[in-house]
Amino acid sequence: MKKINNKGFTLIELLASVALIGILMMVAIPAVTSIINNSRKDTYIDNVKIHVGNIQKIIAQEDYYVYDENTVYYFDYRIGQDEKSDKSPFGEWEKAYVVVTYDGKSHHYYWTGKDSAGWTIDLKTQVQSLTRKDVYDNSDKKITADIKIENKDTIIVYKYNEDGTVEEE
Repeated sequence: MKKINNKGFTLIELLASVALIGILMMVAIPAVTSIINNSRKDTYIDNVKIHVGNIQKIIAQEDYYVYDENTVYYFDYRIGQDEKSDKSPFGEWEKAYVVVTYDGKSHHYYWTGKDSAGWTIDLKTQVQSLTRKDVYDNSDKKITADIKIENKDTIIVYKYNEDGTVEEE
């Protein structure tokens, strides 16, 4: 009788391999998802900084008077927008503002906005100090241009119209 040489895996070896792959996937998928989300949050903040840089240029060119120490200025995100930052890494911008205050010496820049996926930043941290923790998912949040910050009494909103004009509210 000839001896048959079986070259293959046993059922136990296959089950062990599948179990090992399953365990690795349980660890890898959340880790990769976290890395992707952190990368998107970093891009979100970079896009916000691009918007703020555009508003800084507009203010430097003196297109808008932003020197009253008692006023909070809201600039619609579409004012001075460029193609690099026309949307968030999570979705289209729904409503967003670059918020500017002046203390007599320098301007302070904030961001408040939300995209179509619900990712937002609250109006509490200056843009240069934003971190990933400031970007969070809250689909129920309403973004309005009526919040006073830094004990300022007046609010001026520069609204972007669909025809490309800007009006002051």
